[in-house]
Amino acid sequence: MNIEKLFLKRDDIKLTRFKDEYATIVPAHPSLFRNGIKYDPDLASQVFPKAAKAWHRGLRNEIAKIDDIRYRVYLEKLLLSEELIVKKDGTRRWQIKPADFLHPKYHITDNGFAYGFDLGDYPNGQLILRPQDEISINSKEVNFTSEKLRAYSADNIDSKYFINGYAYVPHNIGSIPAGLLLIHWVTAYHNEALKVAGAFDEARTLNLYKP
Repeated sequence: MNIEKLFLKRDDIKLTRFKDEYATIVPAHPSLFRNGIKYDPDLASQVFPKAAKAWHRGLRNEIAKIDDIRYRVYLEKLLLSEELIVKKDGTRRWQIKPADFLHPKYHITDNGFAYGFDLGDYPNGQLILRPQDEISINSKEVNFTSEKLRAYSADNIDSKYFINGYAYVPHNIGSIPAGLLLIHWVTAYHNEALKVAGAFDEARTLNLYKP
C-alpha cells in the first residue's frame, strides 16, 4: 500500500464516551518499530502547532454534537471566544491558550520515538503506546477500510474484523477537547514518523543503511 494511504486521518479515529472517561485507539503502523530506526526527538514538538490549529478549527463542529446544552455553551465560551495561541514551554512541553488548563508534553524512547502524549492529570489524560506490546485492534474501534486494517497488522493473521498490532491507548481522558487534541497530535506525529520509516526502508533497500 502506498505510504500516503497509510497516513492516519482525523476521521479514522473514534472518540467514544464510556462512563466518566473517553475511549479511543490510535493504531501505529508496524514499520515504525523496525530495528535501527532513529527519530528526531523533537519531531512531536515540530508537529504540535499545526495539530493544535487543526484541533481548534474543528472544535466548533465537534462541540455542536454535544447533547448537554449547558456544557456545550460552556465549552464554546471557554475555547472558541479567543484566538488560539500556541507557545513552546521548555523541552518537549507547550502552552496553549485559551485552553491553558491543558499542559501538552510528550515522552520518547531511546531511539527518539514519541510513545507518550500527555495533557496532564484527569480529565486531560494521555495517549500511550508501548512498543514492546502488541494489542488486538477490532475493526469496530476504528474507521478503517478492511485493506487499511490489514496493512496495520503486525502478524500474518488475515481477518476483516481484527488485527494484532500497535496502538496508542487512552489513560484518564475525561473531556472531549482533551481527547480530540490528543488524537490530532498523535495522528500528525504518526504520519511524519511514517515518512522517516519509509526513508529508512528505502535506504536499506539501496544498501545505504549501515547498523
